[in-house]
Amino acid sequence: MITEGGAADDPHEHGLRHVPVRTVGTAQVLRLFRHRDGSRCAVAFSTAKALHALLGADQESAELTEPALRELTEPLGVHHLVLDPALVAPPAGTRGRVPTASDAERRLEHQR
Repeated sequence: MITEGGAADDPHEHGLRHVPVRTVGTAQVLRLFRHRDGSRCAVAFSTAKALHALLGADQESAELTEPALRELTEPLGVHHLVLDPALVAPPAGTRGRVPTASDAERRLEHQR
């Protein structure tokens, strides 16, 4: 569910949400993401299990209410909040192998 500014249509708006963070020194910093159009967004999950299922078991998280999350992101110009997002990227490994510098050197050797 994507909500933008104002009141959320979720009746549990003030319940705790699990948000991805990273630790910098002694502080936890909120992780922000991007929509396909490049605009920044915050994400929040109903459960820690859902967060770890999408972002990995090692992803740190913090619990915030939705209004608190919006208060943190609004000054940063982030007006979109995605609740319980799903993965939209192609599965890893579906693209071809990325050429390396060694591959380029081999091609040059064959051309000589």
